[in-house]
Amino acid sequence: MQLVRGALPHSRPAGLRFERFLGSGQGGGFGITPGLDRFGYLGLFASETEANQFIEESPQLQSYRQQAAEMRILSLQAFSSRGAWSGNDLAVATDPPPEGERIASITRASIRWRKARAFWSRSPAAEEGLAAAPGCQFAVGLGEAPLVRQATFSIWESQAAMTNYAHCGGHRAAIEAAYSDGYFSEWAFIRFRILRDMGHLSSLAAPS
Repeated sequence: MQLVRGALPHSRPAGLRFERFLGSGQGGGFGITPGLDRFGYLGLFASETEANQFIEESPQLQSYRQQAAEMRILSLQAFSSRGAWSGNDLAVATDPPPEGERIASITRASIRWRKARAFWSRSPAAEEGLAAAPGCQFAVGLGEAPLVRQATFSIWESQAAMTNYAHCGGHRAAIEAAYSDGYFSEWAFIRFRILRDMGHLSSLAAPS
């Protein structure tokens, strides 16, 4: 029901520029069968102060806290961004964190309907690689719409660990096929510094 409520008109928190209410699939969120026990919210704020105010005071988040068995909240600052999300250019202007500092990433794509079968035929290999990737501390699959608007959120012990995963194995093969065969009508790849990490949420990938 959180997805349904999110689609309804609602008051916007101060400083909110962009938001998405995200569902998930079974099996860590990466399956094509919808899951009913996991839900994500992404909000982009004009400033860190307004983001923190939302985290501390929002009735919306308070409602989630009261209903959830598990909940994890991360305050993030993007330092690298390519692509767009629903036409929004998510360009950033901040320095990357020092090597060895944890980072988070979002990979998001709108999959062309005629390419959905081909995309999902390659997805399991990439997911298995993510679950076993050295340095991956947390991973969950989320989406705006079943099958065709998909995202992966993950946390890594370092930039090097993230880069090593992105450039090898099933993930690299899937990405190369996606570009060469035109799977996506839109895509975004964003890396973040982790400013705050609160709470707990079970993950597909166990800590390395």
